[in-house]
Amino acid sequence: MTAGDTDTFKFISPSAPRDLVQVEVANVDGTLELGLPVSDDLTRYLAQPPNTPLFLQLWGAHSTTGAYRVSLHALKAFDVYKPNDDIFSAHRIELGEKVKVNIMGSDDTDVYVFQSPRSPRRKPAPHARGAGTADQLFAGVVAGAELRQI
Repeated sequence: MTAGDTDTFKFISPSAPRDLVQVEVANVDGTLELGLPVSDDLTRYLAQPPNTPLFLQLWGAHSTTGAYRVSLHALKAFDVYKPNDDIFSAHRIELGEKVKVNIMGSDDTDVYVFQSPRSPRRKPAPHARGAGTADQLFAGVVAGAELRQI
């Protein structure tokens, strides 16, 4: 990077399923003072929705110059249940089954389906529609949680 430069990079997040992306900026020769709130190297993790544009802008602070390296790595951190963001892509889990899952960010919703061991107390309204029966429930499960009968 030369003095006064601002370099802009555009990346596209991986296609489905949503994944965790590691972004690294390495100060190769140590003479560059990046215009970021870090002193040497930078590593950040992003969990953007699939196929989302990502922008990275770098510049030398205090007119410093030098070489740097930018690298991105899809970490394949998604679990075996992905995609499962709505009831139509929900995976069935059994009561008492422990599941290992990953939440890929604050706006990631994971949905699972399980069969209730009890008969329903009431029948669904006649206008209710859906692929499941009255004794099937849909529930979001927190990462690492065990689903138990209440």
